[in-house]
Amino acid sequence: MVVVLALAAWGYDRLFANPTVAPTTSGSVTETGVARAGPGAATADAADSPSVAGNATDDATAVAPTGPADGDAIVRLEIVTEPAGAIVTIDGFPLPGRTPLSGVPVSARAGRVVRAELDGYQAAEARFDLVNDGRIEFTLTPEPTADATGAIDVGADRIALTITDATWLEVYRSGARNEGERLVFTTAQPGASYEFALPVYVYVGNAAGARVNLGGQDLGPMGAPGAVLGRAFGP
Repeated sequence: MVVVLALAAWGYDRLFANPTVAPTTSGSVTETGVARAGPGAATADAADSPSVAGNATDDATAVAPTGPADGDAIVRLEIVTEPAGAIVTIDGFPLPGRTPLSGVPVSARAGRVVRAELDGYQAAEARFDLVNDGRIEFTLTPEPTADATGAIDVGADRIALTITDATWLEVYRSGARNEGERLVFTTAQPGASYEFALPVYVYVGNAAGARVNLGGQDLGPMGAPGAVLGRAFGP
């Protein structure tokens, strides 16, 4: 029992004293201390993911509070999600309880990664400069639903990919490969699903493994088994 308590205390201390920053998209903190991250914030490479201060994204627009981050200072956060009931982690360490959370003590650091997860909703995470007391808000997006064929049904001006067989998958916010924001760069496994606003460029290593739903219309597999191809999808 002593060993278990010691390990739990070590993990809690790591969260508040010596975090490891994961690569994510950026969020923002307003001048009044409120941080907002938009629905469905996706993971990206660290080089493509600026921290909050002075770098607002389309889903999170505001200005971070000024002032240096003191490694020994503690800030207290209020964290809320819409809907409520989400599990929250900071730099990979879970906070006790579920949202809404109030008075959470965290070591003051720039570039800390806050993530919210709730069953039935896409996980949302963003990077914040936590240097002052404040409030963080996440709006969570429901998971896409699949029809009887396994294809995801989406609205107009959106595309959904359902992975039915393992395939290399790259998705870019552009009309060509290796241009614009990189949204996905992974070996996608059967059962995975992705949804994006248009336009995007999709590149796959096994075209038969990615089923496409464009604007609510099921287009079937992207191509033949084993086919390596890319395609731009626009509004």
